[in-house]
Amino acid sequence: METKISLVRHGLVHNPQEIFYQRMPRFRLADEGKDQARAAAELLKGEKIAKIFSSPLLRAQQTAKIIAGPHKINVTTTALLNEVHTPYEGHTYADLDARKWDLYSESHPPYEQPLHVWSRAQKFIRRTRRAYPGQHVVAVSHGDVIAFTVLWAMGMPVDVKVARTELPKLDPIANYIAHCSISTMTFLTDDMGEMPQFEYRRPY
Repeated sequence: METKISLVRHGLVHNPQEIFYQRMPRFRLADEGKDQARAAAELLKGEKIAKIFSSPLLRAQQTAKIIAGPHKINVTTTALLNEVHTPYEGHTYADLDARKWDLYSESHPPYEQPLHVWSRAQKFIRRTRRAYPGQHVVAVSHGDVIAFTVLWAMGMPVDVKVARTELPKLDPIANYIAHCSISTMTFLTDDMGEMPQFEYRRPY
């Protein structure tokens, strides 16, 4: 009994002002992002998908709906797949460059740390495995949510420094988790302590 969960990062976002948008509303896919989502949809078209989940944010829902098209199934949103909650939302890329994109070292409650992000992703994985045993579920989410889950799936510490050194090895072109990449975890049993088999695919 193979249960598969494929985490897909949303497509590239239309963001000409280079705002670090995070959970801000109305940030939609760029034309290139739609093309990336279509590439992911094409790769997943021949696979039997039982369910598609999405973060509540517009860019993720748009990506999920493109992927869902060939399967003719509805997309369900869940806050467990939402973007990281950070105090730097609304800042510019230049502000983040000055911080070397350090989102976490001075981030205090109610904002999230990597283990908080990983914990809610794990809650989603456990719920999905119980609800869809032996099936394939696709979940559209965001960069760090997927990055920290990928580190866990690869047997590595959920840590920003590890992400910065190891994820470029996984995808040297993106140097991170690529937009509309597909990170698939395969579980062979119903043991919630099982570590999954892991596969990373970039569809373009």
